[in-house]
Amino acid sequence: LAENQPQKQVQERLREYMITIGGRNMTLAQLPVGKEGVIETVGGEGNLRCRFLDMGLIPGTKVKVLKMAPMGDPIQIHLRGYDITIRKEDGEKIVLKEGSVQ
Repeated sequence: LAENQPQKQVQERLREYMITIGGRNMTLAQLPVGKEGVIETVGGEGNLRCRFLDMGLIPGTKVKVLKMAPMGDPIQIHLRGYDITIRKEDGEKIVLKEGSVQ
């Protein structure tokens, strides 16, 4: 990568090519803006996990990141024909299928 590229562009390119992190699948919070992935597992416990499932965040669902706030939190995603906004911390609990990122 060229030294004169703005840091934001460098970070964006690295995120685009990053499919796995430390042997783990990419999470929804790591998915770059404009990219799509398919949910593999939904984490969280108790009411939080139930809330994810109620919102349609279930395994096998295709999700696309539409927008991300400047500091990365919150994240606006599109799934099942509607848009929702979730916290980055919550997006880290949703794991995407390896190789599903487009």
